[in-house]
Amino acid sequence: MKKLLLLFMLMKSFHSYAQTFDYGNFRFEIISEEEKTCEVIELTNNEKSEALIVPSEAVFSSGIYRVVRVGEYAIESCKARNIVISEGIQEIEQSAFRYSLCRSVAIPTTLKVIRESAFFMCDSLAELHIGNLEKWCEIIFENQHSSPFGEKNINDKKKLKKAYLNGNLITKLEIPSSIDTIKNYTFFGWDNLETLIIPATIKRISDDAFVGCSSLNILDIEDSDESLSIGVNSDNGSAYIPGGRKYPMFEYSPLTTINVGRNLSYTTDSEARSPFTGIKSLKNVNFSHYVTEIPNNLFAGCSYFPIYIPNSVTFIGNSAFSTGSYLDVNEVAEIYIPSSVKYCGSGWPFAKIRKVYIDNLANWCNMGFSRIGGPLNSNGYSDKVKQCQLYVNGEETADLIIPEGVKSINRAFYGWSSLKSIILSSDVKEIGDSAFYLCKSLDMVEFNEGLTKIGDYAFKGTILTKLNLPQTLTKIGLAAFIDCNLKNLIIPDNVIEIGDYAFAHMHDVESITLGGGLEKIGKNAFYFSSGSTNYFPPSKLECRTTLPPTCDGEFINQYYESTKLIVPDNGLKSYMESAAWQKFNSIETYPINLVQELGLTAHEVLVVGDTMRLSPVINPESASNKHLVWICDNNDVATVNELGLVTAISVGDANITCSTVDGSCLSATCKVTVSPIFAESIALDKTELTLTIGASENLTATVLPEDVTDKTVTWSTSDASIATVDNEGKVTAVSIGEATITATCGDKSATCKVTVNPILAESIALDKTELSLTIGASEKLTATVLPEDVTDKTVTWSTSDAAIAMVDAEGNVKAISVGEATITATCGDKTATCKVTVNPILAESITLDKTELTLTIGACKKLTATVLPEDVTDKTVTWSASDAAIATVDNEGNVTAILVGEATITATCDDKSATCKVTVNPILAESITLDKSELTLTIGASEKLTATVLPEDVTDKTVTWSTSDAAIAMVDAEGNVKAISVGEATITATCGDKTATCKVTVNPILAESITLDKPELTLTIGASEKLTATVFPEDVTDKTVTWSTSDAAIATVDNEGNVTAVSVGEATITATCGDKSATCKVTVNPILAESITLDKTELSLTIGETDKLTATVLPEDVTDKTVTWSTSDAVIATVDTEGNVTAVAVGEATITATCGDKTATCKVTVSPILAESITIDKTELSLTIGETEKLTATVLPEDVTDKTVTWSTSDASIATVDAEGNVKAIAVGEATITATCGDKSATCKVTVNPILAESIALDKTELTLTIGASEKLTATVLPEDVTDKTVTWSTSDAAIATVDTEGNVSAVSVGEAVITATCGEISTSCRVIVEKISGIVFVSADDINIVVNGNELTIKGATSEDKVTIVRQDGAVIYSGNNRESYTLVRGLYIILVNDATYKVVIN
Repeated sequence: MKKLLLLFMLMKSFHSYAQTFDYGNFRFEIISEEEKTCEVIELTNNEKSEALIVPSEAVFSSGIYRVVRVGEYAIESCKARNIVISEGIQEIEQSAFRYSLCRSVAIPTTLKVIRESAFFMCDSLAELHIGNLEKWCEIIFENQHSSPFGEKNINDKKKLKKAYLNGNLITKLEIPSSIDTIKNYTFFGWDNLETLIIPATIKRISDDAFVGCSSLNILDIEDSDESLSIGVNSDNGSAYIPGGRKYPMFEYSPLTTINVGRNLSYTTDSEARSPFTGIKSLKNVNFSHYVTEIPNNLFAGCSYFPIYIPNSVTFIGNSAFSTGSYLDVNEVAEIYIPSSVKYCGSGWPFAKIRKVYIDNLANWCNMGFSRIGGPLNSNGYSDKVKQCQLYVNGEETADLIIPEGVKSINRAFYGWSSLKSIILSSDVKEIGDSAFYLCKSLDMVEFNEGLTKIGDYAFKGTILTKLNLPQTLTKIGLAAFIDCNLKNLIIPDNVIEIGDYAFAHMHDVESITLGGGLEKIGKNAFYFSSGSTNYFPPSKLECRTTLPPTCDGEFINQYYESTKLIVPDNGLKSYMESAAWQKFNSIETYPINLVQELGLTAHEVLVVGDTMRLSPVINPESASNKHLVWICDNNDVATVNELGLVTAISVGDANITCSTVDGSCLSATCKVTVSPIFAESIALDKTELTLTIGASENLTATVLPEDVTDKTVTWSTSDASIATVDNEGKVTAVSIGEATITATCGDKSATCKVTVNPILAESIALDKTELSLTIGASEKLTATVLPEDVTDKTVTWSTSDAAIAMVDAEGNVKAISVGEATITATCGDKTATCKVTVNPILAESITLDKTELTLTIGACKKLTATVLPEDVTDKTVTWSASDAAIATVDNEGNVTAILVGEATITATCDDKSATCKVTVNPILAESITLDKSELTLTIGASEKLTATVLPEDVTDKTVTWSTSDAAIAMVDAEGNVKAISVGEATITATCGDKTATCKVTVNPILAESITLDKPELTLTIGASEKLTATVFPEDVTDKTVTWSTSDAAIATVDNEGNVTAVSVGEATITATCGDKSATCKVTVNPILAESITLDKTELSLTIGETDKLTATVLPEDVTDKTVTWSTSDAVIATVDTEGNVTAVAVGEATITATCGDKTATCKVTVSPILAESITIDKTELSLTIGETEKLTATVLPEDVTDKTVTWSTSDASIATVDAEGNVKAIAVGEATITATCGDKSATCKVTVNPILAESIALDKTELTLTIGASEKLTATVLPEDVTDKTVTWSTSDAAIATVDTEGNVSAVSVGEAVITATCGEISTSCRVIVEKISGIVFVSADDINIVVNGNELTIKGATSEDKVTIVRQDGAVIYSGNNRESYTLVRGLYIILVNDATYKVVIN
């Protein structure tokens, strides 16, 4: 902490010595003396004025300084009406102009950065003047209030902010193409902007760049194949604008037209807003062909406009055109979506799209959509809005015909409430999830054979009343037809699974038929609300599968109560054993015609990728359930689906087996051999190829068909000495000639003729195209022939004029005479030339004997020039000076110093020259001395040093002061030395290159006295107390206090003066600072007990019982905690040294615990031993009237004083008990016997039973009847006095013979049954044999002729108008309605009512 404080003081001290000066209306601070730069730190004259100019230069005694910065708070609260910031200023610091009243500000082109809040609360600032738009775009604004218009209030339409470029109001802004990023807040609040053009060079628009541009109508983002990143705001959404809330970047710009020329990217805020969210003025948006994606929420919440999506777009994001509400029915929008779009996101229910234009219905069906569909769902979930219309290639349609080639339909038509009908093409295999969800007008669907799956919610909310599902269908998804009002539902035989709620809420359904292949019914698949009066269960549910489908749950009770279940007769037992099916009140069977023959072709051959549907032979044709289960024993080779469609996967063999499910247990197998796909052709991309030696080129082989199993191509060459080929088809030319390259796949091949030519020169170039020589000079030209590997590189050289210049076979050119000639180099048919100019001999160089010269004013020195070569024609040298005011030179090269400065002396011969830099210096200091060479100070003291510079006439006597260690001693510009901390430092005074030093020694401030706040201290062992030491004087350099004790065994002290008592005695604590000390006498006393308590003040024990008492002595740190125990009466209770109390005899005693002079007591009461429990050897007892049995009671513990047991009965009229526990049964009923010892009791429940039957006999043990006949059996029960002689009658098979409660036996059907008579637990039986009688066994009227032929019944004489009711023997109504041609009935007894006539019929 001390070091931090010292550092702060040093920094503050250093700052206080920074050089400041006043100039004009401002105070400046020097930034760099070397660079002559400064900053504005204060406005010294803040009077009201028309204009305030922040200057670019400030004049001080030491020179002219460039103003490069406006400092923190420098011009705050400025009263000038207009502020001009001059060119050259590069930075405006934090809060520099805050609270200013200016109306306009002019920004220089040199400005680089504006720091935080530079224009904070500059509410009046309405005009901004800039001189260069490119430079303005490069300025960094650190926050909103760095912007001149940062205080813009979006709700204030009167205070407009306007920007000017070179005096012209900016209404159309085209960002310079040199800019790639528009920085944060750059155009914040520019109310004058009407048109904004973003060029293709811009990569990013940063956060808040255009927030609050309240007049912006047109935004033109120019075309580019690179995306544009747009920031939203600096705080996850929008910049803060005074007025209440945050805004997206362009929300409050009245944009009417946006041209989107490329992909846009941005991060939406927490409210899912884009930079364009909520623009209510928007009328046109134009997307260029460079746009491939429309991101999420792009125009969410905007006004309505026609949406034209170009065919370059493949992706439309979530809520890209969402308005946020679907309740406004007055607006209409339309959208054009091309076939290039592969995915449409969510948010369409709020887009208010009323017309959707597409150009390809097949592509639309296959397009990806979100969970809630696409733009056809724009009417949302309200019936109040106008329905959406679909236009395909310009034609409106509400009746949909799915085109060929569409294999699946996804959510493309989700929510399309105008759709009326659908016709599916034969190619459709799957209707995806929610495909036609909420198509509220859809009342007709024509399904195609070949459709295998209908997805979840596919037709939810439609108004379909009938379905004709295809036989190829295998799965119906979750809630697929929920809310559809189907009348008669037939599920095809190949459907395996029906999903949860698939057909729920069919309020008018009459019958449901489930196919023979159905395996699973989902939860509430046929559910309707049991509390609704509009829903009724079907009258008939027919299930064609022999094994009942598994159900996720059960049917609702209304099905069980009202619906007749019809099942195959060979599956009745399975249905009756199924929890979900056995509860139907009415179950009827129908005879099943089993499959008798099942066959498949023995062998089929496919190639990889082929499919084939196997066609099984099923006989007879009239088989009731032809559904088959298909399996494959090798799915790696081939697979088979539920319809027998085989797909070849890989080469090999597999066995495909189909099996019946109707109970016939037949199967058939077909062996499938999968062969590879062989190449049918191979072609090369080139049939001829011409190469030069060493060149390479790739050949590409195309093997057809595309799905050939092995596409490996083998490459070969007819002559590897001419051309080679590698495994990838890369051909390399080796030598001149012809060769044939062959590509082979399987037994197919293709060839390419390769011709290899020599390498010819393609170009020739000379290292010089022009050459200047003097007479007699020579120079070599070098020719470069390309390519490098040209076969013949021989170059021929020639000259256009040998009298001027000659060239030899090596390219050496020699100058002969003055003039021009052309040298030509030739290789093959290629040439290159060089123009040669021959000149006279000129000076080639001139040098001076000195390149730099330093003189003092008035001095003179001669320069000597040397011209080369020696034979130069004219060696005349001309001398000149760059600044004769500083130095002059005569014709002989004599230089004379005139004034301080620099000048250049130039010597020239022909076109050659040489220079010498001449520096003229002032008179410098020769020595500097200080008035003190050593100085001793204490910390904080100051003293001034005085420097003397000689000679007297030195030009610049400025002395610079410095310190070797500013942490010890500092010095200001006047030589004032200040002591900072203990140590030594050297103060140096410098004038020119001369220095003088003074050694400064800084001494600390020592302590003069130390005192303690307590001279004496009394503590108990373990106690602590703090001593406080005070050191004087206050500014002692080192106030560290050292603490010590005279006896650490008695008392210790830590570094903070905390004294701790250790043991009894006295010790002295000493505090020392420097050579000063103070003491405190410490007395330590022992700790005595202040109280003693027991954990129990009263204790109840029985004789012999023990319990422990625990004593607590306080305080915890008592020196001696020994406790002494005693008893008031050892005859009644004793206590040992540990506090353990033992009960001896009945009575009371007091136990006392003592520590020091403190005691605590506990009253002990000793009681006798009582009974804790009593049990009886029997808790229940069953007797017959008059019977007796003894109960035995056990009392615990064993040593209970009084074990006397008292016996009692709850009802002596039923059972009695004596004093010994003997129980006697009196009459039938139940009574409770209770045994009591002390306050403990136990009970036994006694049941008295009546006299039961011992035997039962029938008058017949065997009975033979014919179907429909009856006979009575008589039962005899013994003994005679059995209380209840009631006989219960039962039959082993009610389908053969029944018996009533009186023993009347009725024959039902042929067979044997056993009739059993039961009384109590005794039973006997009679064997009943029923013999066959076919046909009618009873007719109540003979005007109707009933004919029975096997299971078929015909009513002759009755018309189709007659009412017929057929009732099964168990009361179930099998049929009720007008007379039919015939009836098929299973075996059993039936009552047939024809009008008012009754018939009894037995079917065998």
